[in-house]
Amino acid sequence: YFLVGKPRTDPHGLAGRATRGYIAWDVTGERLVFLKDCWRVPTLPKEGDTLLKLNGAEVPFVPTLVCHGDVGGQTTLTPGYWDKESDGEESKMKAHAHYRLVVEEIGCPLDDFRNSRELVLVIYESICAHYVAFNDAHILHQDISAGNILIVRKTEDRVVRASGLLNDWDLAKDTEIKPAGQCGRTGTWQFMSGRLLAHPSKFHEVQDDFESFLHVLLWEAVRYLPH
Repeated sequence: YFLVGKPRTDPHGLAGRATRGYIAWDVTGERLVFLKDCWRVPTLPKEGDTLLKLNGAEVPFVPTLVCHGDVGGQTTLTPGYWDKESDGEESKMKAHAHYRLVVEEIGCPLDDFRNSRELVLVIYESICAHYVAFNDAHILHQDISAGNILIVRKTEDRVVRASGLLNDWDLAKDTEIKPAGQCGRTGTWQFMSGRLLAHPSKFHEVQDDFESFLHVLLWEAVRYLPH
């Protein structure tokens, strides 16, 4: 059981998975945690299962799973209406299931970096997380963006230290499973690689994520640093 208040993150439009994030009180563990509430595509791996695999492989700078699961009996009905009205045309709408995920870490947005050194450090550690996840756990993130890289600040010996956290693994894929779960245009528009945007049928590859990290660095630097 978790107690929550006003969501810390909220959806900004009608399109999307209605993702909301809460700082929550874990009633059993008596601690603050982060709770993510969203609607997932049932045919794709659960984000919690991906985090479990990453934690098992001791991937650094990724969230630590507390618990996760679908909310029973809550799935979208829209695909059923398409089937009734489409005269046999294949449905382009995907069913979604209500899903919740809880992790230990509570991060700050990347936009809250204090100086250029901290910005580069946080992105560097997120790249380290990506590297270990890809090589040791065989997981490719597929959604590198400014919103999915967080800053975790902890006080050690009265000194506040910042570290990176590569978050939101809900679009990640297992690289050992062929073919990939879905192809083309996986990610966040502003940070996707040029090839993914130019070729909708292209499968997402590790080099696409590398390019996205560069776009994140440039995006944050141009917006917030003197130049």
